[in-house]
Formats: sequence, C-alpha cells, structure tokens
Amino acid sequence: MSTIFTLHEATLADYRDFVQSFLHIADERARAFVDRAPKEWAREAAPELKALSPTPREAVAYILDQFPIVKRRDEGRYGVYQTKETILKRYDEMCR
Repeated sequence: MSTIFTLHEATLADYRDFVQSFLHIADERARAFVDRAPKEWAREAAPELKALSPTPREAVAYILDQFPIVKRRDEGRYGVYQTKETILKRYDEMCR
C-alpha cells in the first residue's frame, strides 16, 4: 500500500532525476553535497513526518489542516470544517 511517506520519497527521487538530467555541477564539493543531500534529508525528515502523522489517515487530516481559509469558510457556513469531515469520511470508506 502506498503511503504519504512513499509518495514523498518517490516525488523527491523524480525531482532529483529531473534536475540531474540537465544540471552539471562542476565543483566536486558542491556535487558531493547535492548527491548526498536528498538521502540525508529523507533519513532526517522521515521521523519528523511520522511523528506528525503516524498513520496515513492522520497525514490526510494534517494536510487538510493546512488550508485555514477553507476551514474558516466552512466553519462560517456549516459550523464545522465540512470539507475535512467529508474527505476523511470518504477516506474511511475507501479503506474498508
């Protein structure tokens, strides 16, 4: 099953490959840093990401909380964050 973490890793790898397809770094120290950095970032970031959202459902909830304007609008119209509730309900249905 694909998770937010595997998607994150795949996205970073795709972006790295894209950039490396046309970028030549002449300085060896800079090239070594760039080649090493994504692997180090992934190792360092993964525990932090997992602490924020240890389950995929919590990751979805966290992402939805990053839209304060939608939340404010929903709460004004419906009294609750309707968009988040609807998406999480559909997520739960898909997981059954």
